[in-house]
Amino acid sequence: LNIPEEGVYSFTMTSDDGSWLRLDDALIIDNGGQHGMVEKAQRVLLARGLHRLDVRYTNSGGGASGFLFQWLPPHARDREALPASVLVHDGRD
Repeated sequence: LNIPEEGVYSFTMTSDDGSWLRLDDALIIDNGGQHGMVEKAQRVLLARGLHRLDVRYTNSGGGASGFLFQWLPPHARDREALPASVLVHDGRD
């Protein structure tokens, strides 16, 4: 994740069953378990530059499934999906 400016970023994960967010190997959001759509959010102070981002989602079956991952950068008014311009693939899985 290439953070364009230092500041507080809010990350939100909404999932039907488990989802997890790690930034720089620290667990930021734990939305694990078997459940209907549940939203969890966390605010994080991030320095400008590259940060390791790991997003995981699991669906345990049942009649429904869903996953939504959004952020709210500093100075933004509304949450949005992370734009491709801030995502950098490091060549690992």
